Amino acid sequence: MQIKSIISEKSKMRVLLIEKRNKIKNTLQKKILLNEKLLGFLKEKENLSIAGYYAIKSEMNITDSLKFLIKDNFEISLPQIIKKNDSLVFKVWKKNTKLLKENFNIYVPQSKKESNPDLIIVPMVAFDKSKKRLGYGGGYYDRTIEKFKKNKAILTVGIAFDEQETESIPTDKYDQNLNMIITPSRIIA
Repeated sequence: MQIKSIISEKSKMRVLLIEKRNKIKNTLQKKILLNEKLLGFLKEKENLSIAGYYAIKSEMNITDSLKFLIKDNFEISLPQIIKKNDSLVFKVWKKNTKLLKENFNIYVPQSKKESNPDLIIVPMVAFDKSKKRLGYGGGYYDRTIEKFKKNKAILTVGIAFDEQETESIPTDKYDQNLNMIITPSRIIA
């Protein structure tokens, strides 16, 4: 399949799947279940630097888990978009670090310290059982994952509601598969 055709197919899917995600019911209960699974998994990963995200729109919210890990002395960072069509930079988020809304309405820690994470928690629009993900279309996470993989082994963990699973995600040579996906009901490894 040609890249233009894949991009077009992804764009159509993205619109439908964001609309579907916006209509998910019982999100608070599902958020609690997912955060319990996520924390259980991450608590086993001592001394890891973890890049998370601050949920926007109808993304699965993991902020409480990240705040808990900060209190538990994990190094937590959040993404920052510096330049279009580039990889993300991860800024360290500590208990008293102020967050400001920046590009694409994402909250970024106002810290000069950057992180080189061992584990990246990735939000998504959709996923399939082979751990392919569909994002918002900017390619930021794909470029970031590719960049970090060149320097060290990293673990990528997708976070989603079960309802975000789809039969198949079309991919091209730039798309990066995830190592695992955590939903409220299961862990796909």
